[in-house]
Amino acid sequence: MAGFKYKYSPLSYNTATKWAKNQLDPLYQNAVRNVQAQKYNNEMQAGTVAQARGLSHSGLAADQLTKIGIAAQSQIKDLNAQRNAQMAQMAQNLVQRNQDVNDRRRSQLFNEYMSQQQFNYQKSRANVADSQWNKQFNASRSDAKWQKEWQKYMYNHMSATEKAQLDWMKKQYGEYAAWRMYELNQTLKAQKEMYQTQIDGYSGFSSSSGGGWIPNARDGKYKISSGFGYRGRNGGENHGAVDIAVPRGTKLASTVSGTVVYSGWGKKGSGYGNYGNVVAIRTANGDIHLFAHMDGVGVKVGQRVNRGQFIGISGNTGDSDGPHLHYEVRRGGNINRRIDPTPWLR
Repeated sequence: MAGFKYKYSPLSYNTATKWAKNQLDPLYQNAVRNVQAQKYNNEMQAGTVAQARGLSHSGLAADQLTKIGIAAQSQIKDLNAQRNAQMAQMAQNLVQRNQDVNDRRRSQLFNEYMSQQQFNYQKSRANVADSQWNKQFNASRSDAKWQKEWQKYMYNHMSATEKAQLDWMKKQYGEYAAWRMYELNQTLKAQKEMYQTQIDGYSGFSSSSGGGWIPNARDGKYKISSGFGYRGRNGGENHGAVDIAVPRGTKLASTVSGTVVYSGWGKKGSGYGNYGNVVAIRTANGDIHLFAHMDGVGVKVGQRVNRGQFIGISGNTGDSDGPHLHYEVRRGGNINRRIDPTPWLR
């Protein structure tokens, strides 16, 4: 298995034989000495008997000594054979024992390695889970903070009647339910106006029929919720537009004069994906002014519009986290050359 390494130097049979020889040789030599001592005693006893009988120099005495020597040599030969057999068996046992010990050691180390890998895997999963939970927690906390700011802004810009109605709903149903009902009412109202806007747009609605609020930072009517450039929320991405906290259903007018090059839902691959309902107007110098996240559009592609002419109603469509107008300017119509639209918010 990749990652697990175990160095194993097996015991060779020759080395095991040397170890066995070192252990058996002292025993073998002691046994040979005993045989030689027994031979000497037998020879002395035989000489004494022959002398007592007057046979010391006879052929019979010589034969007896020869037999004693042959018996001793046979015993020594048997001892040597036994030593060699025991040495071979002991060497084989040492080799097998060494292999068994190494196998057990390898198995133990492998189990420890796998346990550590499992522990690291579980620890890694726990760290990932903690990271995901922290991200979700921080995101929910950020969303909750933004929601509070949005509610505060909306409340400050409500009419007296709307405030009274919202305050009454808070007392009756609680703050959360009251805001949910308010948002639902605003959504229904915006949808109604969106349908009417679309009907008006496709029926030839023009500037002579009325205009709308021209996005600007001068009159202080609506707050800029996110400026152009790098912003801290959502990981510090480069925001190539200006977001204005315009309530849903607000009639919007164009900031420039030009020709409508896109009107409707921003489809993927069109250059306006994730923008919801979009109106894009190309000016004489080739720049494109983009109005996004609208609930409804009131102009058609190819239509000529003037500054201050009605183009649609604001909303919360597409990739949006709250009702607002996304206003963007693309130099030469290039999405990679978005410029600060602030100069047109005059």
